[in-house]
Amino acid sequence: LSIIESVQENPDEVIVEPAIKALTNITMNGRYLSATVQAGALETIVASMTSLQDNASVQEAGCCFLANLAPYTSQLIDGPSVSRAGGIGAALNAMRIHDSDPEVQSAACSCLWALAFDAPSRIRIANAGGLTAVLSAMRQHSQNATVQEKACGCISNLVITEENRAAIASAGGFDTIVVAMKTHIKNEKVQGKALRALRNVAVDSTYRVPIRCAGGLVMITRLMRIYPRNARIQEQSCDTLRFLTYDENSNVDSLLKLDGRTLLKKAADKFPNQCRSSARTIMRKLDAIKPLKS
Repeated sequence: LSIIESVQENPDEVIVEPAIKALTNITMNGRYLSATVQAGALETIVASMTSLQDNASVQEAGCCFLANLAPYTSQLIDGPSVSRAGGIGAALNAMRIHDSDPEVQSAACSCLWALAFDAPSRIRIANAGGLTAVLSAMRQHSQNATVQEKACGCISNLVITEENRAAIASAGGFDTIVVAMKTHIKNEKVQGKALRALRNVAVDSTYRVPIRCAGGLVMITRLMRIYPRNARIQEQSCDTLRFLTYDENSNVDSLLKLDGRTLLKKAADKFPNQCRSSARTIMRKLDAIKPLKS
């Protein structure tokens, strides 16, 4: 409580930034979450981010704090929440003002990612321009792996909503995700979040061919070759391919030409618990197009 009061009484950047970081550390312990929220921490930090919007360090710290509290407050039916306290607007404002700062962009994407686990927040984020902001961050900071990871994670949650899948498709988001995968080919965290994003879009048949046309299919098979011993990458790749080839013969044909069957068999043999079911489903489709030679 004393930390929150100090920020309220002295809303100066010298006080605010370390105070926000202290609150973030405190709320890492779940026992203090409720008391912190009830004491008005959310409203206080959002107000500080607004009054000190030109201070990048305050914006980064504020976004990290909001990201930390988002999973807890989204479960509250009534009372304070990051979304109701204006957290979405605060994060997006930080991204807009500090568009050249990768630390702010990464922290803001983390905040939006955490918020987007909540279904109503997905719509609010999109309506407030969140998808555009996240894609802009990816394009402006294409060499920064942390920005790419957090942004892809955010997208993977946002595209669970049908309207957001359409929005990211029209904004060229598939190309942006594939570029991130190519640029950070050796970064497992980026690859994992990007695969999840593509998978969550590919549940919708409308976007299976566009993902392939953006290079998604080629990229996934490339990952399977680069990470033959990585169970998580192989599992996510197989799962994403399962959706991309579901009722989409052109993608099945393309996967066959990419020697997808060999990759799938290796994944199924090496990681049976994680990959066998998805891999076998896809291999049956491949065999239906071109039966295996005896």
